[in-house]
Amino acid sequence: MSIQSFSMKLKEHRIFGAIFDRKSQAQFIRYLISGFTAFGTEYMLFALLYSQAKTGYRLSNFFAMSAGFAISFTMNRKWSFKSRENLFKQLLMFASLFAVNLFISNNVINILSSSIGLSPLLSKLIVMGAIVIWNFIIYRKIIYRH
Repeated sequence: MSIQSFSMKLKEHRIFGAIFDRKSQAQFIRYLISGFTAFGTEYMLFALLYSQAKTGYRLSNFFAMSAGFAISFTMNRKWSFKSRENLFKQLLMFASLFAVNLFISNNVINILSSSIGLSPLLSKLIVMGAIVIWNFIIYRKIIYRH
């Protein structure tokens, strides 16, 4: 399925159409594409560092999230949200969100891994899914608002 056909199917969905107006629908689809790019890069780097390089999950998470941060900020600013606002201000807000996400991510991975016994690789996926949801809201309402 192509990106355009996926986009059309998503726009036609009753629930999706009821939640988002046309502008928000297009923005959300671009956000998903940007997000999947950053998500894939971040997770692959985490898995490589943690599994292959035998780096601890906190350090692996830091490097992986840093790479995801760079991709996400650039793609979301230029393409998803097409922002022309003050770059430094947005970068500062984005970096603050990154710090919060890193803190939450490391702690939830620790809890899921040590208390529940999930592998850090699975724990990382769970945490990333939650972060995607609140990041869209924060990006749209705070960081990249027009």
